[in-house]
Amino acid sequence: MIQCTVIKKFQIIPIGAKEYEEALNLVVLGNHSSGAIYDALHIVGARSTGCDKLYTLNLRHFQALAPGDPLIASPA
Repeated sequence: MIQCTVIKKFQIIPIGAKEYEEALNLVVLGNHSSGAIYDALHIVGARSTGCDKLYTLNLRHFQALAPGDPLIASPA
């Protein structure tokens, strides 16, 4: 079902070792743990592909990784 409704509307762009390293640095430098790496991967991936905005319902966690980054926004 997800392939019929959601995936057709998005372009999947792989990230490489450089982006993984950047994401790990965000987590380590901010002394974050656990699932923060997934948020960091979204941030770094969005930056590397030139996204204008990264919308999240978990604004506080994303802003903790990248304070003041205008890329991060809430859809509400």
